[in-house]
Amino acid sequence: MTISSAINGVPQRSGVNDMTLTWYLAKPHRVETEVGPVYRLDKNYSLVTAWVHTKTGPKDSNVQLDIRVEDALGVKTSIFTSGAYLTLGPPQKGAKDTRFAAIVLEEGNWVSLDIVSLDGTVGDMTIGLELE
Repeated sequence: MTISSAINGVPQRSGVNDMTLTWYLAKPHRVETEVGPVYRLDKNYSLVTAWVHTKTGPKDSNVQLDIRVEDALGVKTSIFTSGAYLTLGPPQKGAKDTRFAAIVLEEGNWVSLDIVSLDGTVGDMTIGLELE
């Protein structure tokens, strides 16, 4: 939490999210699961927004990304509503999404990134998941 001030000794939020999980892919080249780091949550969180930014946007087709949460039983669930993905379409270099499923992010859950579809022209891609 970022502290902006204190009122009667109680810290006040500055409007900055508690945590942003990030993935950097220099030159993604194929559809795959669990790309880059897999994060373990240190406490319970709520979803704020998911975003992607790339230096070179897709040329011919969409790039679709899924962020999944694995619970204590090993069940992996997409954070997005059914059929939705974080999508970057030609010629976009950035996109964000808040179409989240009714999912609870709990301490100890694992969070990973999947590439669902890919345009081979994309490079220097950074993906973020903002939590509070």
